[in-house]
Amino acid sequence: MLKDGVAVAMTPKVFDLLLLLVQNSGHLVEKRDLLNHLWPESFVEETNLNRNISVLRKLLGDDEYIETVPKRGYRFIGPVDQMVERTPVPAPPSRPEQVSGARSLAVLPFYSLGADIADEYLGLGIADGLITRLSNLTGVIVRPTSAILQYANRTVDTQSAGRELQVSAVLEGSVRKSGGRVRFTAQLVNVPDGASIWASTFEENLTDIFAVEDSICEKVASALKPFISDLERNRLIKHYTENVEAHRAYLKGRFYSFKMTSDGLKRAIASFNQAIEIDPNYALAYAGLADAFTTASEWQLPPKEAMAKAKAASAKAIEIDPGLAEARAALAHVKLHTLDPSAESEFKTAIDQNRNYPVSRLWYSEYLCMRGRLDEAIQQVKLALELDPLSPFANFFLSFPLYLARRYDEAAARLRETIELNPFFWYAYWSLGGQYMMMGRLPEAVAEFEKARNIEAAPLVLASLASAYAISGNQTAALEILKQLHEISRSRYVSPYDTAKIHLSLGHLDRAMEDLEQAFEDQSEFAIFMKVDPVWDQLRGDPRFGALIERASAAEQCHSWDASPK
Repeated sequence: MLKDGVAVAMTPKVFDLLLLLVQNSGHLVEKRDLLNHLWPESFVEETNLNRNISVLRKLLGDDEYIETVPKRGYRFIGPVDQMVERTPVPAPPSRPEQVSGARSLAVLPFYSLGADIADEYLGLGIADGLITRLSNLTGVIVRPTSAILQYANRTVDTQSAGRELQVSAVLEGSVRKSGGRVRFTAQLVNVPDGASIWASTFEENLTDIFAVEDSICEKVASALKPFISDLERNRLIKHYTENVEAHRAYLKGRFYSFKMTSDGLKRAIASFNQAIEIDPNYALAYAGLADAFTTASEWQLPPKEAMAKAKAASAKAIEIDPGLAEARAALAHVKLHTLDPSAESEFKTAIDQNRNYPVSRLWYSEYLCMRGRLDEAIQQVKLALELDPLSPFANFFLSFPLYLARRYDEAAARLRETIELNPFFWYAYWSLGGQYMMMGRLPEAVAEFEKARNIEAAPLVLASLASAYAISGNQTAALEILKQLHEISRSRYVSPYDTAKIHLSLGHLDRAMEDLEQAFEDQSEFAIFMKVDPVWDQLRGDPRFGALIERASAAEQCHSWDASPK
């Protein structure tokens, strides 16, 4: 730049700033648009822009060249001689609730330093709490907790994790508990260059955990200031409970839920109930409890009992906080499995309330599968994967409509990718075994079912393994597992939908139909997929199965399991 005939040096960023302002001379350029233009792939604080504006003013030597419009942006008001006619380069359009250019953030589980096993929930719990708050932002994509489980309690390279998660910034930290005190370190890292945007240390009593979450959220809010509204900024410091003990119990419930084991599910239900006992107005705890009961359906509890409890918990959560997407999605999920006609509208409401919560789309895909709208189901899962590309859960969900569409090779490929993401996700082994069964690759099916059983010997895994043995000609092994399931049923629920598969594989068609009838009476959550599930294809010519499908269709039309003709 020439000033009074003398060349003046300036940094590339300052030059780009001057160029953009001059090209839009006389027009306001919003702060967020300047930040997007100057730092298109990075998270930077507004202070970086302020610093460059200050440098530019000093170089120009006159404060009158650049006008500051408080809280909005800047306008170049100095004289401009246009040497060559050219079209001004427009600043990116300003959108009040959406970021120009993608901004994405991941919160890694805080690494526990010397924590007791009883406190192992802290690192993941803090991350989950922050994700819950940050996911309410409309201008920033925040990876959900399911996406970052793979990084729990292990050291990782922050930039590598950020690239894997396909985000532009990562919030990471550590936690060390000593007696009643907890020390947290946290930093926000810019993924493209690995630079630390900010870093802080917090030390509080364990009873003041809210203060730590508030402080971290405030720091993040400062970094995101150009991209979020004042209303969203206030949401970041919203407490769903003011009781620290209730919050700790909730964090434990979330921690155990993510384990996806029988023992973990029991502990999760107990922890959520504890949180509710401490604070009966804790909406998030009710939503977590609803999800846990829905998961327990057919796995640990009879469907009618599990769904009734899930419905009550989710309805209570909505009564307390009608805008809580987690609660709305939980209620929609219950309505799906109880044939409530408003399930689809509930799913759409949940998606609108929080577009950073992919679970709503995953469960909505189940609804679409039940309706036979498989292309729409696949699309919903793909939209969820845009939010959570490395999620084992989302990848697993994508395999289901592919399976129902008889696209077994594609489903199997997706499940193998899922297992690479999480080698301990037993659902993926179980489902992969199912694909191999439908493809006639029985030895491989047995191998996958065995892997699933080694992680979690759930009744549906045992039933699938028995079916594979039966079709392979090993009826002795199949009957032994069937006997084992009858023993298990004395202490916990075993779905007749699962035992029907074994009897079908053994050629016991009458007994298979009896169990399917009972599954229908039990309101099995899997029974709603009978019309589209290929496992029952060999029964489709049986009048008894046809009559059962008619009952299922009538139940859907009447919106009630009990309203269908017997």
